[in-house]
Formats: sequence, structure tokens, C-alpha cells
Amino acid sequence: MTEIPEHLLKRAQAARDKAADDAATPAAAAGDSRIPDHLLERSKAARADGGAVAVADKLLNHLMFACTHTLQRMLKMMISPLPRLAADPLNT
Repeated sequence: MTEIPEHLLKRAQAARDKAADDAATPAAAAGDSRIPDHLLERSKAARADGGAVAVADKLLNHLMFACTHTLQRMLKMMISPLPRLAADPLNT
């Protein structure tokens, strides 16, 4: 059986001690949150203002813009094929 190096044993013991200390003092009870206050406030405000509905509307607007922009580019290419064909040296 291989022996575990001393530095790894010390590291594992330190990790166990830290985990025990973290378990003894829960962050939520102390009021210490991992999420910054400004993000929590923004989240609460978004939920109060309609939350998912507002996000879905914004997403729909972005998708509509992207589709409209793509269709406009495709129409432009279909309407004006002659200048592109004249500029193409292989298509003469």
C-alpha cells in the first residue's frame, strides 16, 4: 500500500477543519450573503415589475430585430444581383 505524503495529509486536515468551521457558522444566519446587495435589489425589483414577462418581452424584441435585419439583408442580395455578377470575374 502506498503512503500518502505528509503535505497532502496536512492539506486534507486543514480542509476538514475549515469545513467544520464553516458548518458551525452558517452564512445565512449571520446575514452574510454570497450575492451582492445591488443584485438582490435588482432581482426583487424585476420580480415586482412582472419578472418573467418583462424578460420574455425583451427577448422577443431582440429576436424580432435579428430576424428583420437578416431578412432585409437577404432581400437586398436578391434585389440587386446584377452588380455582384458583373464584379465576379469568374462569372463573365
